[in-house]
Parts: sequence; structure tokens; C-alpha cells
Amino acid sequence: MKAPDEKARIQEYIREHKLRKRWHKLTAVLAAAAVVVTAAVMILPAITMENEPEMLQCQLDLHTHTDSCYDAEGNLICGYADFVVHTHDESCYAEDGTLICPLEEIKPHTHDASCYEEVPELVCELEETEGHEHDESCYALSQESICGLEESVPHTHEGHIHTEECYTETQVLICGEEEASPHTHGPECYDENNNLICILSEEGHTHTDACYQAVKELTCTQDTGCYDDEGNLVCTLSEESHAHTEECYQSGGEPTCGQEEAPAHTHSEECYELHQELVCDKEEIILHTHTADCCDENGNLICGMLEVKEHVHDESCFPKKEQEENREEAADDLAEETASEEPPSTTFMLQAPNAVGSGVDFTDMITKISIQIQQNGYWVDLMEGTVEDGSPLRVRIEFTIKGETLSDDNRTITYQLPDGVRLDKVETGEVAYLSGNPAGSYTIGTDGLIEITFYDDFPVELDFSGYLQFDGTATMVGDGNETVIDFGGTGGTITVIPEVKELDLTIAKTADYIRENNKVSYTITISSKNGTNDNTIDVGDWFQHDVSYGSITYDKTSLSILKNTATGSTPVTPTSDQVSLHQQDNEKASWFNLTNLPALGAGEFYTISYTATPDLEHSGDPNGYLEFTNVAAAHSGEKKVSAYAKVIISQAMLEKGITDYDPYNRTVTWTIRVRNPDGDDLGGKQLIDLMGFAPAGGIDFTWKEPPTNVTL
Repeated sequence: MKAPDEKARIQEYIREHKLRKRWHKLTAVLAAAAVVVTAAVMILPAITMENEPEMLQCQLDLHTHTDSCYDAEGNLICGYADFVVHTHDESCYAEDGTLICPLEEIKPHTHDASCYEEVPELVCELEETEGHEHDESCYALSQESICGLEESVPHTHEGHIHTEECYTETQVLICGEEEASPHTHGPECYDENNNLICILSEEGHTHTDACYQAVKELTCTQDTGCYDDEGNLVCTLSEESHAHTEECYQSGGEPTCGQEEAPAHTHSEECYELHQELVCDKEEIILHTHTADCCDENGNLICGMLEVKEHVHDESCFPKKEQEENREEAADDLAEETASEEPPSTTFMLQAPNAVGSGVDFTDMITKISIQIQQNGYWVDLMEGTVEDGSPLRVRIEFTIKGETLSDDNRTITYQLPDGVRLDKVETGEVAYLSGNPAGSYTIGTDGLIEITFYDDFPVELDFSGYLQFDGTATMVGDGNETVIDFGGTGGTITVIPEVKELDLTIAKTADYIRENNKVSYTITISSKNGTNDNTIDVGDWFQHDVSYGSITYDKTSLSILKNTATGSTPVTPTSDQVSLHQQDNEKASWFNLTNLPALGAGEFYTISYTATPDLEHSGDPNGYLEFTNVAAAHSGEKKVSAYAKVIISQAMLEKGITDYDPYNRTVTWTIRVRNPDGDDLGGKQLIDLMGFAPAGGIDFTWKEPPTNVTL
């Protein structure tokens, strides 16, 4: 790119040249008019001279996009623009104001802070809710009744009860002997050893009344109905009717309301984070010329930048015909101007960073320092001159070198970056004019020394202005609260301050039931990634159950607090003013508060542990199921967090239901299942089963067989 003074001279030359041409043409016209004035008067036709301004003819080497310049999604990947940056000036217009520039006016634009707007973004993971705590309405009634009664209509006992007339009496022989005449034993009644072998009785037997027994036999065929043969009532139906009510069913088990217990939550400022949203309607166009550093070893572009060049009209842009007619005159005019003025200046662009070397120190030749910082992935101008430690920087150093500064024997300039601007590696590359022609090479070392060496064909005897642009990191130096970076010359200063990290707080809670000693062990972990910025921490802990459900109390001496840092863990003993404790009473479940715990530094965390004892005899559901839910919350500054833990003390152990019903005999079979999922010792425990109903209508109820307790 030509320097502004050269551009002005060229424009001045073009203006004067056009002015001389107009005077030449005017003189010729007047002379011709004097010769032909008489004829002109006689002939009268008008003579019109057409002098349409010619368009500029800029010689541009523009890239033309093809299909290979785009990926499958239509994104441009070639790395080259098909346009040039150009701003219309006087040379773009003819004398009559007609635009003769064929280029579209496209101005460079880099998004800055004014191009963005802060927009709140919801980052809270909680949903807005009015909160919910389970009550009786949250549980469905069991499908099986517990009253022990079958639904029925009124019943009247019917049937025949037998009397004496229903039986027939019969004499049955019971003596076991047969009737026989008296017998006298003879020789045949004895064996050879004179042993009696005869089975006949010498006395004989005749049946008498004593040999018989009277037996009654039921001969009645009438239906006994609700009675047995002895007249006992055997019907199981009640003479009173029964219809199940809500009292006949048991509620409990898992809730059916479809909601989880949770505290109420309404989004507040802490639930949102501000992020920068681009509201600028301009496309970001940044001047950039690819160098060797923009490519990998295979020649593929890796810089991620679009090559965009700027075009300013020079003599080559004007029509050739006019150039040829006035070349000699322009050369003479330019020679006269050059003889009376200082040599034209040259402006070039330096892109990138650093190295070590020797040469002329151009610190005092710096005219301006521009700093950009990153915001949401974009480079924006630093507005207040203050940056945080560790922030990426884009530094632009503008300078002006006088012609007498360098010579053919010394073509190197150097500049030492001040402490506070750090580069992580040595950077090298080529220095180029804005037009793209190479001017020299640069090296920037990790020690911050910049060395620029111009090529032999670069006219170092001329005044020239340029700038160097590179990326680095703002770094705090020493133990102070800030570091002031002075760039020297008229470059000004920037201030590096410690990084300000957003306060953050995280909480987690775990619970474990120790069956052997009937203790619930709780652990609360409160941590901060960036630290709580000197804000103390308050902690609250409470149980959520209704006092009618059961009871669990804190073990007062079990509380332990550890503060964990990079160097180890340190016990924290709170004072009596810091601890508030409430054990469960008839109105409220147990809770405790801890206040003013010391602030957490970055990466530090608290571990708070304690135990609690549940009351097993007077807690839980009737079937043996028992659980407790506990909530912990922490508060530091404007940050509030919470976590909960649910622990199951025992699973359901009893299940009862009707497993069979015989409508003909009107019998119901109940089955009770005793389970022991937790492996408890059930020795000595009692199982009691009662028919829990009261007869209606004031009728007394009498058990046929009173209930008994079963001892396991």
C-alpha cells in the first residue's frame, strides 16, 4: 500500500493534469470559433462535444470461488476472499461527481464491545416449582381390604335341625361270641401229650340282653342348611350386611401423586449468567495476508483466517490512453515534485511475533500501541487499559522509522517487549508490504526481544511507517496487586490485575445406614472451584418427614468438620454461637445450623460428617417399611446450593391378602407373608392377626375361636 503523502501527491497530479487538459481544449475551441464564426452563424447546426468520463481500470488479482472452495455444509474453506477492501475517495469520482470506480465499497470491520449485548442465559438446573411435600392424599389405598370382612348382603340362617324322630334305634350284637350248646371233652379233644386242643366251651353260650347295644341311625333326609347334623350353626355369613369403606383399606407404600418431594424454587439472579450476544449487523472483515506461518508442513492453511487485501487506486488504475498521452508530462511533473520534497514514505504490515538479535532500537519510534482482548471468541478493543492475569492479548505496535536510521550496512531494528507480555514459543515469519510483496523477516523470542531484518532490495534510506501485530499473554510480575506494562515511546501503558474468578459453590450429601448399631452416617461435602471470595459459609441440615411418621435424632457428639486444602486436612471446631441444634419434638423434625464457617479458597472443600439414630419401635409404615429423607443447604455471598439424601432403614416385612374364596361354602382364605429382606433377627417377635371390624347395628360379636399370637 502507498503511504498517505504519496497518495495525496498522485491525486494532486491527476487533478492538475485534468485541469491543464481542460485549458488546452478550451483554447483550441476558441481558436476554431474565431475562424468559423461566420460559417457557424450561417449553418447553425449545433455542435455537441461528448466527453463521457472513462471508468477506472484497476488491475486486481482476485480469487474466484469454485465448488472446491466449500465443504458439504456450504462453508467456505479455501481461505481466500473473492473481494478486496476498498473505501471510495476523490480518485473514485470524475469531475462531475460521477462514480468511475468499478469496485464495491467494502470497509474493514472488527467487532468490539459495542457490537455485543449482554443477554441473560438460564443456567440453573432446577425447575421453577411451588415445592411439594407428601401427605395422605399422595398415597393410593391398597386394593385389598384390611377389615377382614367380605362385602355381603343381609343373611338369615335357615335349615332343619334333627330331633329324636329323625333317628331309628337298632339292637347291635356286641358280645363277640356265638351261641353254642354245652360240650363235654372226649379223647379227641386232647393231643398225644394230653394237651386240650378243642375250642368248644364246656359251658356253651346263649345270647342275653347284655350281648346287645341300642344304636341310633339318622334316617331323616331333610336339608340342614346353615346347621350341621348336631344342630350347630356352621354358616360363616353374617346376618348383618357389610360394604367396604375407606377405613377398610390401608394407604401407604410408594406415593402415587406423580410428584417428588422438593423445596419451592423461583428463579432469581443467581439462576442466570450473562453472555455476550452479537447484535452488530456488520460482517467482520479483517485485513490479513497469508504467510508461511499460516500453513502446515504440507502447505495446508491452518491459520483459520480469510486472506483479505485492501486496494487503493494508483496510476495503474487510470485508463491507458490517458496515461500514454500524458506520460511524459506526468514524468516531468513528478520529477519536479520529487526534487523539491522529501522521499516518499512506504507503509508495510508486519503480522505475528518474536526473536532475539541486534540492531537499531526502535522503542522511541513507536507511535501507537493497540491492545485487543478476547470476548466470546472474538477480538475486541481493550477499552479501559486494564486486563486480568492470564488473558490472551493481541498487540499491535505502530512505528515510524526515519530514512537516516538504517543503511545498507545495518538493515535490522529491534524492540524489547516489557515484562508482563509473555510468548510461549519463538515466532518467525515474513514481513510484507500491504500489497503482498515481501519486505523482510522477523523473529520474536520467548524473552520478548523483537528483531526485524529488511531484505537487501528494501529501500531503507526512505522514511517508512509500519506496524507489528502478534498474540501473547498478559502476565502478573512480582507479588503486587497489579503490574503496569510500559511499552515505551508514545505507546502508553496497560495494567495487569489478578484474575477475578466468579464465586462458585457446590454441595453433595451421602447417607449410609449401619444396621449393626442402628446408626445413619451422613457426610456433607461443600466445595468451591474458584473460591468464595472471602465470603463465609452458612450450612443448614434438616429432616423432612412428618413427626407422626417416626423419629430420628442427631447424635450430638458425632459432628466432625474438616477443611481440606492443597496442603492437607484441618479440623474446624465451631463455637457455641455458630451451632444451633433442635431435636425432634411433637411439632418439628430434627435440624441444625452452622454459621460463619471460614471462606474457601480455590479448589478447597469442607467435609461435614455426623450420625443420627432412628427410633425403630415407633417409626415407619405398619408393614415395617421405614425411610428418612434429609436435606443439606449451604449459603455463601449470593450463592445458595442444596442437596438431599434418602436412606432406607427397613423394607416392608408383612403382606396380607385374600388368596381364595369359596362362594358355595362361603369360606375365605387369607394368606400372610412374612419377609425378612434385611436379614434381621426375628427370634421372639410376635405376629398378631386380628379381624379388625365391629358388627353394625349394635349386635354383639363373639369369636368362635379367639385369636392367638404366634411367637417366631
